[in-house]
Amino acid sequence: MSFVKTLPLAFVLMAFVGICSGFFVVPLDALLQKQGEDGVDVGSAVAIQNLFENSSMLALVTGYTAVSFMRVPVNDIAVGFGLFLAMSMGALPMMRRNPATR
Repeated sequence: MSFVKTLPLAFVLMAFVGICSGFFVVPLDALLQKQGEDGVDVGSAVAIQNLFENSSMLALVTGYTAVSFMRVPVNDIAVGFGLFLAMSMGALPMMRRNPATR
């Protein structure tokens, strides 16, 4: 968003981000519920997911507060956050367990 200069382009970009988020979150929640049925109960699985989501939000807000306290420009913070997310999502497939070892 830091490079978007027009309002219509901002609307299109936000819609695209929302659609991509839905494609990520809905299957993730379905997988979580399936894992909850196989192992712990669904309520515990959702509680664990919420714990990690809230912990992650707290860590990111703390980081944003620290970086903005150092007077880093908002556009640089947005680009850095985007790069952090991209690298984090790119690292997830590499951390996946080998299915043959289960």
